[in-house]
Amino acid sequence: MEGVLYFPYIEVPDSGWFTRTLLYWDQVGTIVPNSYIEAPQRLSPYMLELVRSELVREVEPFNTNVDALRPDFYSYLTGLSSNEMDERREAFQLDEVARVHRDKFVGMGVDVYAIEQLGLARTELGGESVQLERRTASEFMAALALKLCEPGQAWQADADGWGMRWVPTTDRSEAAQALVSGLAQEEDATPLFLRIQGHVQTDEVRVKILDRMLPVPTGPVPVGRIVRFRRKYGDLLPRLRRLLEEEVDSTAGIENPAMQQRHIDRLTDELTQMVGQAEAYLNETFQRRIAGSRVLRWAKYLPVVSHAADATRDVADSLVTQADFRMEPLAYLAFAHTEFGPKVPPFKIDPMTGRPIGIDSVAESGSAADS
Repeated sequence: MEGVLYFPYIEVPDSGWFTRTLLYWDQVGTIVPNSYIEAPQRLSPYMLELVRSELVREVEPFNTNVDALRPDFYSYLTGLSSNEMDERREAFQLDEVARVHRDKFVGMGVDVYAIEQLGLARTELGGESVQLERRTASEFMAALALKLCEPGQAWQADADGWGMRWVPTTDRSEAAQALVSGLAQEEDATPLFLRIQGHVQTDEVRVKILDRMLPVPTGPVPVGRIVRFRRKYGDLLPRLRRLLEEEVDSTAGIENPAMQQRHIDRLTDELTQMVGQAEAYLNETFQRRIAGSRVLRWAKYLPVVSHAADATRDVADSLVTQADFRMEPLAYLAFAHTEFGPKVPPFKIDPMTGRPIGIDSVAESGSAADS
């Protein structure tokens, strides 16, 4: 199983990118100080619902190796060129800063006072945060995420106690760059860093493919919908991800940008066609069986037409869980298109009868073909 640890912020974004992250990876975590865990009302309603539904795991900074960054991070900063340090100090004086919770420094054993002496940080009197120069903050959070993702730590196990592989992920370009530069360069021979380099270097391709293949609304999706979808179809996800990650790797290996884009276009066209065929299977299965379903006999009594449509969609969902279809690698995407993609139903509901308009002719033609 594979998980991704979101950084640099406590709160995850309520965006299409994060919805796809929730749908594509086995587990998602974010770094949350203990003071927020003990007082969950401090979280936004969206974040709190994600945590309570167990779609997002809260990971305390104290879960990693205390004192791991005490020498490393300070040594990295003092090793920067004088020009770089001058630029950062000037940016800090211009208030180009980011706030980092004090627990993250305490948990990692980093000497905040020493960084203050370098002119890159200030503590907020009576507050919980430390203000860091923005680039320095990105690098610190990248270093913290790297340490938390080192294998063998207790927090990384799944609900059944099995170990998982974790890598950091972010939608912030500056934070992503910090993963493969700066402090991390000193660790470029370790398996963890090589794994993270591979993840970051392929992420642009991965995002392009998922943008096309996993359509979701641009804003937040109701958490309950994602939970229900994952419960129904989560077992199909590993098979899909193995397929797509092979394609992501081969695409990222193409050095010419124009040819890489051409490969992405051809790949997504092919996958879209295959998903379309899978969706057609769903609709055909539905249309062949729905006409005799009992739901259509009582749907007409519902006061709102959309309720009848919801009921028929539920029936459709129950009719397309055959084992042969679920074994297809793209089945997960087909179900995701049906749940989260643009709603273009293959039929309309007659408000007077509660029956799908045009289903009779489809069913009759199907019966004739079968006879």
